[in-house]
Amino acid sequence: MREYIVCFVFWIVFTVLLHGIGKFLCRKTKSTSFYFVTGYLAYSFTVAVAGITIQIFNMPWNIFAIFMVILWIVILAALIVERNKSQKMQWRTILWNYIKDNWVLLSVCIFLSGMLFFYYNAFWYGNHLDDGYYITKVATMPYNATGFRTNYSVGDLHASLDSYIFNTWELEASFYVRILNVKATLFLRLFQSAFQYFLFLNCLKLFAEQIFTKLSAGIKIRGAQFVTVVALLFGGFYLYLQDTNLFFVRDMFQFNSAMFYGSSITKTLSILLLLVFVVEIGRIDIKTMMFFSVVGCVLISKSSIALPLIVITTFAYLEIGLLFHYKEKGRIVALLLGVIYVFTGIFMQGNGDFQEEVYKYVLLAVKSPIMILCTVVFIFSFFWKEQTIIKLNCVMLICMGTMVIPQANDVFETLSVYRFVTGRAWATWAYTYVIINVIYLYWLLYKCLKNKKIVKALYLTSGIILIVSDAVAFDSYGGELFATEEPVDANIKYNLKTILENPYFIPGSTIQLGEELEKLSENRGGELSVVLSEGVSMNGTVHNLAVQIRTFAPNIVVLSAINRYRVDKGSDLEGYSQEYYDKFVTDPSDETGSFLEKELKKYGVNCVVVNKAECGPYLREMGYRLYKKINKGEYYIWSN
Repeated sequence: MREYIVCFVFWIVFTVLLHGIGKFLCRKTKSTSFYFVTGYLAYSFTVAVAGITIQIFNMPWNIFAIFMVILWIVILAALIVERNKSQKMQWRTILWNYIKDNWVLLSVCIFLSGMLFFYYNAFWYGNHLDDGYYITKVATMPYNATGFRTNYSVGDLHASLDSYIFNTWELEASFYVRILNVKATLFLRLFQSAFQYFLFLNCLKLFAEQIFTKLSAGIKIRGAQFVTVVALLFGGFYLYLQDTNLFFVRDMFQFNSAMFYGSSITKTLSILLLLVFVVEIGRIDIKTMMFFSVVGCVLISKSSIALPLIVITTFAYLEIGLLFHYKEKGRIVALLLGVIYVFTGIFMQGNGDFQEEVYKYVLLAVKSPIMILCTVVFIFSFFWKEQTIIKLNCVMLICMGTMVIPQANDVFETLSVYRFVTGRAWATWAYTYVIINVIYLYWLLYKCLKNKKIVKALYLTSGIILIVSDAVAFDSYGGELFATEEPVDANIKYNLKTILENPYFIPGSTIQLGEELEKLSENRGGELSVVLSEGVSMNGTVHNLAVQIRTFAPNIVVLSAINRYRVDKGSDLEGYSQEYYDKFVTDPSDETGSFLEKELKKYGVNCVVVNKAECGPYLREMGYRLYKKINKGEYYIWSN
């Protein structure tokens, strides 16, 4: 309970802090979402610049911690001084006004966050094993002897530089987890996910506010919150959305159970964040380019998969800005820029497999009822003859073209590097497309209907229907993590009970095992090299133990995680095979024990974790002794 209170208070304070930063920077009266998003971008940019520098030069983690402490002191001091200068309002009045302006947004956020208490299957599995990197990285960064050159799941040196060196959200989260002294799994899977739902909803609401303002629609800021109900569509259980093709994009499970990832921000918000403060697509100036640079840096710091999205959105913005605001010369420059872009792509040479990945999801979109309805709204929006809408639509079309048109998509494919990145980029476009058309539809209904309350009622009704649909969808499909011929029902009561019994959003036995391994490592005073099961059956699902155990034992080396997270060539651990361990645990015998013993000696393994008492006599013959029995025999720790 202490950690729940600490995390809750921290995120409330952090949210208020970001709002204060935004208000301090804006100086003008704006909406709470405007202040919050502005503050978030300013804060994240500052952290990103420092974090990227520290990671590139592999400075000690403590340097970053000192920077963060100084940053918070400076921010708090500035906000206190500003608060004393400004006209004071009672907190009760401020809170009441905030709730009136955001009660729909808050309701959606609470529902999406509440659903996290039912996703134990995904958490135990490790979100398709990705948690084994991200959560372990957050939990172990302050302790790694090799600094930022570490294979975080294994605990071995990772000497080469890769694109992850530019991602700082894990570094930032590691500071909060360390300073608050809370479990990384709880902090990330519940509280950071809830915060990023809140961020997503505020960006969505702000985008609607910006469009309504440019259209002079007469819609109050309070009315923009109703469009946030569309997030309930994205929050539907991904297997249901996939099976029905209501709306499906790549890796949709992340919106359900991995919203805390930095890549979840880039996947849902890249285009929105790049355009939210320049939604009118005006003339191109230094201020606009600086804004794109700042947002681009923030997005890269969350995930490098943002790079192709940053490039194609910036290109689309430049093209439309030149075409609409610079007359004949602008059109010539736009044409030349387009030709240069295409020829650059031809020179780079794209990848046909990447194109197939995008086309796969485009074909699904063509059959999606939601995408079809949005396309109807999108087409009709051109006839409204609103410059803001036409320019924004053209940006969306150019972004799509640079992803799907052969030759024109070569730059996009080259910058994506990996096939899955192209699929996620299309997902970003699809999210943005739906959001924009939901905003358009709200404006159209508001414009056409005399009774404006009907528009709000329609969107509220849609939200209620989506909440019920999400609950039914999870109940019908939530018993499985992968698509099956027939949907597998979820046991909702059991799901909730499992999380309540494991309140840190990971099996309690895993925490206990990790803590005991960490104690053993400290007692030995040297490197503790561990082998254990890659995955174990727990609560009716698979718990991927090997890639997650270092979250609670940051000073051990886990050879059993190598299958998922490969070590560098030339590493002392290169070539380790988990096969011998698996055969031994499945069938303990002299023969399987002999093969395992050779593998353990070859790689200097001094700790073996098994879940069978029958393995004991053979391990004792190998020179190991029983160190600890975990959770009445769920795990046995043997060391030599």
